[in-house]
Amino acid sequence: MDGSRRARSELSSAEIEGHLRIKSPTTIAIVSLGEVLTNFQLAQPRVSIELVMLDRSVNPVEEGFDIAIGALPTSYPGVIDEPLSAYPRVLCAAPAYLARYGEPSHPRDLVQHDFLTFATTGLSWGFESRRRLINIEIKARLSANDSQLLLRAALAGMGIARLAAHIVRPAMSSGQLVRILPDYPVPEFWIKALVPRNGAERPAVRSLIEALMAHFALSPTVAS
Repeated sequence: MDGSRRARSELSSAEIEGHLRIKSPTTIAIVSLGEVLTNFQLAQPRVSIELVMLDRSVNPVEEGFDIAIGALPTSYPGVIDEPLSAYPRVLCAAPAYLARYGEPSHPRDLVQHDFLTFATTGLSWGFESRRRLINIEIKARLSANDSQLLLRAALAGMGIARLAAHIVRPAMSSGQLVRILPDYPVPEFWIKALVPRNGAERPAVRSLIEALMAHFALSPTVAS
């Protein structure tokens, strides 16, 4: 640990104060942030927090956030990216849907199918192969900015969904959803914290970033 990092770690709770405005996607906030933010504020009683749930990428400098948490591969000038956790995604559908429309064996087969899409990720979907990234233009039967809504639609057999692995794991374990195209995996996202460079050294910001890193390093909920 270098001298500056050691000095930050040795700050007492009494020295860490201020207000933090944080942005997070809804699902990540509900699944992962309640515990870590509560524990952080118990340890840092002089820090107040405003958590705003937005299911889109934001430039924290332009929209007035001290920390913007997200999983989209977007970066901004004057903003530091702090990686927190892998965010693997899978392609899946209900057995009833596949019984009606057939199971694709290659990404090119997807053009014949209906999709349940997360609004901000667009309609051009990538798949990894041994030789190159394969991009397919898909059509959305349902587009929404909430993963739980898309999960329910997938369970109802409305189409093929591309969702975070931790969200669909219970349904896949029970057979309610089936993974599609396992030989052509979806490119992995990373959960990251976007921090304006001019505020990155604030003690409250650094302390919370370190708490988030520790939380995601220990928690398997999102990382796998």
